[in-house]
Amino acid sequence: MKLLLGWYPLMMFDFFIQFTAGTETFCYGDSEFKSYTSPLLWWPAMLNCRDTFSGSLAKVNSTDHAKKILEMMPNLVQASRRIHVGANRSEFIGDFRWVDGTDISGDFNLTEPLENLRCLIINLIDIPQFESNSCIDTSYPYICEREKSLPTIKDGTKIITSSHDSITCETERCSPTWISKDREEIASCEQTTRVCQSVSSSESRLYFNGALESDSGNYHCKTQTDPSSFQTVDVKIHGKPKVRNIVTSLCSSTATLKWTPSRYAVNYTHIITLSDGQSFKTVPGDYNTEQSFIMTTLLASTQYTLNISTCNGTCVSQFSPATMTFSTNGTPNRIQSIRSNLENVTECSITWTSTYVSKYKARETSYSIPEPQ
Repeated sequence: MKLLLGWYPLMMFDFFIQFTAGTETFCYGDSEFKSYTSPLLWWPAMLNCRDTFSGSLAKVNSTDHAKKILEMMPNLVQASRRIHVGANRSEFIGDFRWVDGTDISGDFNLTEPLENLRCLIINLIDIPQFESNSCIDTSYPYICEREKSLPTIKDGTKIITSSHDSITCETERCSPTWISKDREEIASCEQTTRVCQSVSSSESRLYFNGALESDSGNYHCKTQTDPSSFQTVDVKIHGKPKVRNIVTSLCSSTATLKWTPSRYAVNYTHIITLSDGQSFKTVPGDYNTEQSFIMTTLLASTQYTLNISTCNGTCVSQFSPATMTFSTNGTPNRIQSIRSNLENVTECSITWTSTYVSKYKARETSYSIPEPQ
């Protein structure tokens, strides 16, 4: 950071002390702020911000920011309504500038500066205002500022195969915030449940509770407003597979499942379970192509409930499954109502009835015994 220190006689003050008494911290905008209630001259305060906080005197350029100081730093305000801030001017540059080199702007009033007053303080009265002040004669409490630490996410890509999962974003200081793929802030879990965040002092956890495949995409964690500082995770949610049809055939102990996986579940194991306890595993290769799977050793004339779901490596944690009920076809029951026909001396006819316990109707069957040769 470029510091414009202006004009200061270099005087040997005993200011290389770690001033920590009465400190308060808060985060605002892209920065973290820390107060020091022990009064110092402007220049010693500036150096102490550098040495103990890795920052500089604070840039306070709006009434909203000043009100935040009043709210978050009551000990500082109680110590003094006048505090050092990070602006000064040199004998070569007539206007005050912040220590990062930018011009002072905002909605504050600045009292008419005197020629020999080259450092700036802020007076936290009901309507805050800037006042010029001596850099070497008057000591005040002060506020230091430094950039928020950048967030970190452990996973660059997150494959969510459970209906309840979370991603954690961490920082050394200042709470991070999750924003959606549409750059909108994620709602608190107190307000919603499907996709939400829970924020603590140094981390924010992004929760997926029964999330949908449509919730997949890039999610960003931020502490600063600059998009280049965002940390991004590509979330891919395994939604439910889709059962298209179940085909059964007459007099067969098998059934064929027609289905398609969700978009991000390709090449992941899927488990098929039946209501009689049987289970099968299959791995689809393409979500655009209808998949077929033959289930074997089924009982005739039996109703089954089928579940199919995406699962992780151990198939313990599963999404809510896709479900369908189907019935297998029957086989002929015991032959009933045998009748003989002996009216024709050259031919003997036997007739019987057999039923299929399914969608097929009972039918009568005849078999003719030809005349012996």
